[in-house]
Amino acid sequence: MLYSSVNFFPQSNITISDRGLAFGDGVFTTAYVQLGQVQWLAQHIERLGKSCQRLHITPPDFEQLTSHLKQVCAPFQRATLKVVITAGSSGRGYARNHANPANVIVTINDYPEHYDDWRAQGVHLGVANTRLGVNPSLAGIKHLNRLEQVLVRNELDNQAYDDLVVCDLNGFIIETSSCNLFWQIDSCWYTADLSSSGVNGLVRQRLLNGLGNVKIVRQTIEQLQQAHSMFICNALLQIAPVRQFLDTPLSTTLSREIKELF
Repeated sequence: MLYSSVNFFPQSNITISDRGLAFGDGVFTTAYVQLGQVQWLAQHIERLGKSCQRLHITPPDFEQLTSHLKQVCAPFQRATLKVVITAGSSGRGYARNHANPANVIVTINDYPEHYDDWRAQGVHLGVANTRLGVNPSLAGIKHLNRLEQVLVRNELDNQAYDDLVVCDLNGFIIETSSCNLFWQIDSCWYTADLSSSGVNGLVRQRLLNGLGNVKIVRQTIEQLQQAHSMFICNALLQIAPVRQFLDTPLSTTLSREIKELF
């Protein structure tokens, strides 16, 4: 770890009564730091605000948070920023004590260098056995309950793929272990309907706003196997083409229209 702070003071400890530890009661975002600046900082702050609202967490002072992030990220040429907001501390039970303010945890770590290879060479995707639960109340946001992703990552660690496509309990494609997924059949791009599961990433939002021919769908792995091109995306990676899905090689050529969005 390159840096850490709790509630805007440099430290790496937090109380054991924090609700993020006890219940996963909180949200987070992960951002790319380049040349001392947080890429898409305003969008990350907006995401944290909307996520707090969804979970009824009293938010911190986002102006103070923005200033803090600009200051602590300035020395780093290339790094990974993670901001966690928990619902603060409480007693043993599920009920929140709203008198306690949110806790804000900021960490800065090295950038995952293998992402450079993924962008240049493409990735090989498999399919996870682990399925994601269906819960519209939590769908779309980056909450702290990541046990499903931990299980997917455990699968991935024992396989030769770069990442795994994950479906929900109904068998519909949602995402990969840490990325959103887009796929092309004929001349149309598709991405998953995340109204019941998954994370609505910032790059996904940017693509949906910038591209005119993306359909949001509920499709199965069998339908995904008809695709002739795919890519994965998140705020750190941005976009990486998929060179092979299971045993099928795919085109890694991304259109200028997609590349110009980044």
